[in-house]
Amino acid sequence: MSRLAGSLTPIIAIALYRQFGTGYAIGAYLAVMGAISLVATLLAKETKSVDLAEVGQTGEPAGAAEPVRP
Repeated sequence: MSRLAGSLTPIIAIALYRQFGTGYAIGAYLAVMGAISLVATLLAKETKSVDLAEVGQTGEPAGAAEPVRP
C-alpha cells in the first residue's frame, strides 16, 4: 500500500495546493496519512517468533494451535 500512497502523494499535494492555495492543506494531508500509518502499525501483529517460511503451508493461520492427537 505504501508504494501506491507514496507514488500518488506528489500528485495529491499539487491538487491540494491548486484547490486551497496554501501549504497547510498539504500538511493536513500528510498528518492524516501519518495517523493512518500509526494506527496500522499499532494494530499489526508481532511476527518476531513466527517462522515465516511455514506461514500458509498448513492451510491454518499462523500461530494456530496444534491439533490434539489421541
